Amino acid sequence: MYIIGITGKSGSGKTTFSEMLKNKLNDSTIIHVDYNWIGAIFKLREKMIEIFGKEIFKSEFPMQPLMINGEYNMNLFSELNENVFFSDLNKAKEAYKYIIPETTIKTLNDIKMKHNEYVIIDSLMLPILPELFRICDLKILIEANTETRYKRLEERDEMPCSNDLGEKRDSVCDFSLYEYDECIVNNGLNMNELEKKTLHIINRITHRNVNDSDEKQEDINGMITGRFQPFTIGHIEYLKKALEITPKGKKLYIGIGRPFFDKNMCTIGDNHNKSEEANQYTFEERREMINLSVAMDPEIRDRLPDIVVIPFPEQEDELNRVLDYFIPERNIIQYMNIIPGDSWELTKKKLFEKMGFKIKNIVNIERPRIISATEVRRYIKNNDANLIKKVPAGTFQVLEDIRKNGRKKQCIHNVEEFLNEHCITTKDIARQVLPRTPEQQGIVDEAGYMLKSLIDDKEMKIND
Repeated sequence: MYIIGITGKSGSGKTTFSEMLKNKLNDSTIIHVDYNWIGAIFKLREKMIEIFGKEIFKSEFPMQPLMINGEYNMNLFSELNENVFFSDLNKAKEAYKYIIPETTIKTLNDIKMKHNEYVIIDSLMLPILPELFRICDLKILIEANTETRYKRLEERDEMPCSNDLGEKRDSVCDFSLYEYDECIVNNGLNMNELEKKTLHIINRITHRNVNDSDEKQEDINGMITGRFQPFTIGHIEYLKKALEITPKGKKLYIGIGRPFFDKNMCTIGDNHNKSEEANQYTFEERREMINLSVAMDPEIRDRLPDIVVIPFPEQEDELNRVLDYFIPERNIIQYMNIIPGDSWELTKKKLFEKMGFKIKNIVNIERPRIISATEVRRYIKNNDANLIKKVPAGTFQVLEDIRKNGRKKQCIHNVEEFLNEHCITTKDIARQVLPRTPEQQGIVDEAGYMLKSLIDDKEMKIND
């Protein structure tokens, strides 16, 4: 569980920002701590009367129920006489001695009841609730100038906000005394600007270290997975980002999903994801797209020996056979491409965690998705000339070869046949990325892959 604390003065925009964050962050929930604060005041009604007198409440008995569906009723706030509560700061501090522990206990219990990956704590009082403030993994202060805040409070409460009462509210906590991880100034930001701030925070959250152990990342291999139907410019960006994190000499496994397509064996994903249209290319064709694309890319071609393309079937027994062969210790980080609102990526994340993988999200969510494989297949179907801009050079070469010469005979139909082929050595990779043109030959030679070949319709030989 990752806890995000959001605080700021009344009217700064805490709740609006919390809701936007929740809507963009998968598997998240909000706890409005100020509800518990108000609830504690009414639960401790007699003690409050003892400290402030009966005038602290606007009526002798609460007109509103104390709790609704297990949560304190925020509407009780309208029955609290704020002017009395804030009129004497010494009395308020005395009241805090009772309110703070009660609020903390209720909130901690609320957190324990949550089973979400992310819990957002929204509270004006957060900095003066030390036990809650301490457990926040990310502390965010929302700020706004006085004029903006008072205007919002008047609109929210549908009543004038006097400067006197506003100043008393502001005196509850001196926010300048505390340290925060992020500070967002919200002086009338429009929704687009606020959206950018939200995405920045999510990017920070999802790019945090995936484990707090002393194990160095350099000692762990990496993995990316996907169906790659076909391998697009978005996929190669994903691969490049993973290679940046995976040190030279460590393997980056590329798991090809639905490697041996059988509609009857598809158990996860939506109906389109399971269709023949969405699974057009064989494991071997996709492996060739990936390896040739890497070999032809000057930025990453020297990392080709570190790349191992493997099938990643969804049947657990078959998958374990592959993983037991290549990664028996499961000492691997699964680099993910989780984008807010993408429930499928979240589902995959849970599956990887179940398999014992460490997880790291490496997508930059502030950057829009480049292109989907579905769009690329549409370009291919329509013989669109813009296809060359949507796929890496290696993928384009494979697709052109298919268009001109037809499909090659499929040699690998299942995990057994793949494992019989043995693991992918550098020599195997050379065979897969055999260049088709003199220009490609020059590129590969420059990278140090001195490939000499003789091609005919039936066989291909590698001369060492």
